[in-house]
Amino acid sequence: AYTTEFDIGDGPRLVSGSPIYIGAYPAYFLNIATAFSQILSPVQDLLHTELLLNVIVLLAFTATMGYLIFIMSQWGNKMNREVKKRTHEIQVANKSLSEKAIEMQKLNTDLNGANQKIKIAYENLKKHDKLQKEFVNIVAHELRTPVQSIMGFVEMMDLNPENRPKYMERLKHNTARLERLTADTLDIARIESGTFRLSKEKSNLKELIKNAIDDLTFTIHNSKRNNKLAVIYGKENEDLFINIDKSRIAQVLSNLLSNADKFTKNGDILAKVTKLNREKEIEVKVIDNGQGIDKEILPKLFEKFVTKSDIGTGIGLYISKQIVLAHGGRIWGKNNETRKGAEFGFSLPYI
Repeated sequence: AYTTEFDIGDGPRLVSGSPIYIGAYPAYFLNIATAFSQILSPVQDLLHTELLLNVIVLLAFTATMGYLIFIMSQWGNKMNREVKKRTHEIQVANKSLSEKAIEMQKLNTDLNGANQKIKIAYENLKKHDKLQKEFVNIVAHELRTPVQSIMGFVEMMDLNPENRPKYMERLKHNTARLERLTADTLDIARIESGTFRLSKEKSNLKELIKNAIDDLTFTIHNSKRNNKLAVIYGKENEDLFINIDKSRIAQVLSNLLSNADKFTKNGDILAKVTKLNREKEIEVKVIDNGQGIDKEILPKLFEKFVTKSDIGTGIGLYISKQIVLAHGGRIWGKNNETRKGAEFGFSLPYI
């Protein structure tokens, strides 16, 4: 048997044949020719059908995958939006918590500050209460001394009329002391209550200083002290007119000069006034060569009831400071650098 391909003009054919033997030799051949189109047509139809099925399956798979991808994409987008939303909510919540934490911290700081202020106020109240009690005790003691002296001298005048002039002089002294103490007490009450007021007018500072020095010189010369003390006025040539409370500045001058006199047994007291044009100030200094300022009280020199003296209440410098400050000036006290003694001074602004 054999198979071969022939083309006899009307397309290729597949020829299958087998010889027919007569005896030992092939006498005839039997051939069957079949056109290729008849053979390939079913195969092509089968292949076409198979290809079509594969395409359909592929398209269905692709569509399914596309749909799944679309669904997954939509779900992913939704989840992404949800994540962003939740993230934003968490960020807002964290920001709110941070703001609350800062607010709580601020409130805590404010509370601590308020507690500290309350504590300070309480301590100041205790201190004020203590000072008030001390003030009452000191004033009561100081008032008692001149009052008892006045009562004693009045009684002595009745018992010894012949010594009346002598007792009258002591009465005047203690009455003046009582008046000063009463005035100082009223000044402190006004300062502490915030009702301290000035009555300013144009005044000649040079004249005020001269009058204060004359008053102290008269007191020194009429006292029975054996010490030698001179009050010197180092003055400017010109008059110094300035807008001040005349009586209050006179009070400051009297306090400073009396203070210098109290601690200077022998020596000089110099009152010096200087006009400082650049600073627009007038400086008044009271310089003595007495015992100087005790180092223990130097840091608190202008506080109430600070004194090392057996006489006086220690309120003169405190009142003087408040008067000068009310005028917009400065006040100071220090020991002399090149010699013994102390310097007290104050400045007043001028226009």
